[in-house]
Amino acid sequence: MTSSADQSDKNAVRTKRSKGTGKPRVSRIQLRSHFLNRLEWYVDLRERCKKDPGCEEWKMKAVDWAIYSTFRDCEEQGIVNKAKALLDIDNKPE
Repeated sequence: MTSSADQSDKNAVRTKRSKGTGKPRVSRIQLRSHFLNRLEWYVDLRERCKKDPGCEEWKMKAVDWAIYSTFRDCEEQGIVNKAKALLDIDNKPE
């Protein structure tokens, strides 16, 4: 005899898992959202560093590299235009 708690566990939404590793798979939409959110966070961090006179140059360089890396992740995911919009980069060719 199963309790109602056991039954609700069986009816819970199941996470899709990779066949090879059994680890949870992430949807493309979730991955894209993750990279855009991370890019936005790094851009905000850079703005905070610019306003902080105590922010050392090496920290700014590290943030810039993180932004570049995350931008490349966005590019790989096919969301470069959204990434450029977050970075306020003009999309027009020169």
